[in-house]
Amino acid sequence: IQVELAWVHPRIGAFKLNVDGTCKPCSGAIGAGGVIRDSVGDWVGGFSVNLGTGQILDAELWGLFFGLQLAVARGISNLVIEMDSALVVHLMMNPDTIGGHPLAGLLASCWDFMNMLRDCDLQHVY
Repeated sequence: IQVELAWVHPRIGAFKLNVDGTCKPCSGAIGAGGVIRDSVGDWVGGFSVNLGTGQILDAELWGLFFGLQLAVARGISNLVIEMDSALVVHLMMNPDTIGGHPLAGLLASCWDFMNMLRDCDLQHVY
């Protein structure tokens, strides 16, 4: 099944954060990047970061962390977050299920940033 993919503007007055992580399977090198745009699609800020070595889940979650950190630093309060990691979205939406997860501290930091925003919506996208 073919799926049409396109960036969709957030509602007026809101901002959109798109984040993604990457991992090179042969070396384990990971990195992440993201961009924040306003409701007309204009660039507000962005980041890219080399995270050393790790797993793809590490990269995706660090991408969310740095994107949220940037949004809070820019004083953004209405934020739609899109990312392609269904696992990170699931973990963030179900905090009671992580228990002793090795990334529990990083997940908690992301929740803290999200709680600093007046309106924040995390969504999985392809």
